[in-house]
Amino acid sequence: MKFLKPISRSTLQFALTTTLALLGSLAMTQQAMAADAGKTRQAVQAELAQARADGTVARLAADTELAPPVKTFGGRSRAEVIAELVQARAEGMMASNNEADPFTTQNIAAARAENAARQEAKAGKPNR
Repeated sequence: MKFLKPISRSTLQFALTTTLALLGSLAMTQQAMAADAGKTRQAVQAELAQARADGTVARLAADTELAPPVKTFGGRSRAEVIAELVQARAEGMMASNNEADPFTTQNIAAARAENAARQEAKAGKPNR
């Protein structure tokens, strides 16, 4: 007995807690298995046939949709939206790619007009 070390209190508590948790999970597994053991394969198949006959299975399957269907309302047509997009592009109201500030879209037309004026002025003057 000289080779055995004394076991600390925390080690004993850990071992006891682990053992109790394991026994509890085994008891729950036994209980779940005992509850399912009462039905035979034929009984389950008969229950399924009855559920299909009275529509219970169909109702359950209908309730498993991830999201309800979206209700759409009559708005603008595709042609109207495309025409609006073309007009916004022509007026310079479209933001550039990756442009995060929504307030800059109001100044895009002015900036483009200013840039065009600079280009025209530069085209009129000889290059240095």
